[in-house]
Amino acid sequence: MDSVAIHLQMELIDLQCNTDLKAEFSEVAIVKFYQRYVPADKFPKLIHYARVIIALFESTYLCEQLFRKLIFAEQDA
Repeated sequence: MDSVAIHLQMELIDLQCNTDLKAEFSEVAIVKFYQRYVPADKFPKLIHYARVIIALFESTYLCEQLFRKLIFAEQDA
């Protein structure tokens, strides 16, 4: 728990102690878990952090897709 930012520690402990959320976490994809199952009113800091991380990976994925299209477009020309 020392590697977790102090402002997230209490919410993370609450999340880990919630047996319903623990069960859902093992059943669904991580993005779906934070979008559908983690209540934003109980875990606002954790939700914010998850959204930042998810957006980072989604934007990276979109950039990679764009570059692949550009490479294929150059090869076709």
